[in-house]
Amino acid sequence: MTSASSQTTSLVSQGTSNHSAPDPGGDRVLRGIVFMLLAVTLFSCLNASVKFLSDDYSTTQILWLRYTGHIIYVFILLAPRRALGAVRSNRPGLQLSRSVLMIGATVSYYIALRYVALPTAASVNFTSPLMVALLAIPLLGERVGPRRWLAVLTGFVGALVIVRPGSDVIHPAALLVFGTAFCYGLYQVLTRKVAPYDSSETSIIYTALLGFVVTSIVVPFDFEPPRDRVDLLAFFAPGFFGGLGHFCLVKAYENGPASVISPYNYTQLVGSVTLSVVVFNEFPDFWTWVGCGIIIASGLYLMHRESLAQRSRDAATAKTRADGNR
Repeated sequence: MTSASSQTTSLVSQGTSNHSAPDPGGDRVLRGIVFMLLAVTLFSCLNASVKFLSDDYSTTQILWLRYTGHIIYVFILLAPRRALGAVRSNRPGLQLSRSVLMIGATVSYYIALRYVALPTAASVNFTSPLMVALLAIPLLGERVGPRRWLAVLTGFVGALVIVRPGSDVIHPAALLVFGTAFCYGLYQVLTRKVAPYDSSETSIIYTALLGFVVTSIVVPFDFEPPRDRVDLLAFFAPGFFGGLGHFCLVKAYENGPASVISPYNYTQLVGSVTLSVVVFNEFPDFWTWVGCGIIIASGLYLMHRESLAQRSRDAATAKTRADGNR
């Protein structure tokens, strides 16, 4: 998954929230955009490797490869002593809940990839920001105005255009991607809730910790060795692409504001289509393009509204501080 996929902007947002705001200078913003483009390319390769392995290996084994790569990446990045220290959480319940949701999101996505083309799965998964907008109302107490409600509903209409429930065009497994989007949306909301209490390093570790432990217990009973050298190389792909992609995503948000960097996440569709055609000889149909366009337009509008709301909050905070200093 992009998250696991594709896909982890909330985790990055938390990571940057614990540091000073990035310098908005043009060079740094450009560097952030480059890192984001690298990240979405790597996540497309991650999903392609998962789909490739799904033909011959179990979802449990592929999950274990993905989570193991994530854990190794974290320990290399943080060094063992820092990583072990970061396991301590001030809100372990919230962190474990995030881990459960990430497992749910990843399992749903990886099962769907067995039956659904990469562009279709990626397009439907773009509804996760819409899920966040909805879940933030009851869980974070945020207010959503009528225009944002309309954008959310429009985005879900776009997803239905892609899936076309009741038809035989798209495999029913595509509906699992809605489960991925829901789990990942809730995961992002909980990430925002835990941000004031734990460091970004702690959240990065917990993102994969439970999944690594659970799959490590189960995988010996469901493990099949690689059948050839190509498969052996593919075994390393989920962890490599996922870990490196996550690193690039973190660097992207460290170098540029989310309002500028986030829209480039949608360029993942380019990589998904390219790999789908070249590797799997699958090309999205007309209605997939239409639905994806609707979802992307809705997501970009929500980002725009959130950017305006954030500017208003920043202006109100600045005014309050100025009044207090008089």
